[in-house]
Amino acid sequence: MNSEIHIPSRHKADIQQARPEFIRLPKPGSRCPHTGLSRGTLYELCVPSEANNHRPPVRSHVIRKPGAARGGRLVDYASLLAYVRQLPSNLEGE
Repeated sequence: MNSEIHIPSRHKADIQQARPEFIRLPKPGSRCPHTGLSRGTLYELCVPSEANNHRPPVRSHVIRKPGAARGGRLVDYASLLAYVRQLPSNLEGE
């Protein structure tokens, strides 16, 4: 007996859209709707700092117009998920 689940093609597109390629940092005081992480935590994972030895574990990109001082940061969602998955689980430490 075949144990695979058949997903109609119209639903496959919905499933693929549920996992974005990039996510934006949430607004200050709010949490990411995809991960539940705060803006500060995501920022610390994406931006070089002394805390991460100037080698951020999560890839991100800043989008800004030429000459602009500010822009929007896009977090590579696959990179974020890979980072989280490599962290030890609660079961391993207890």
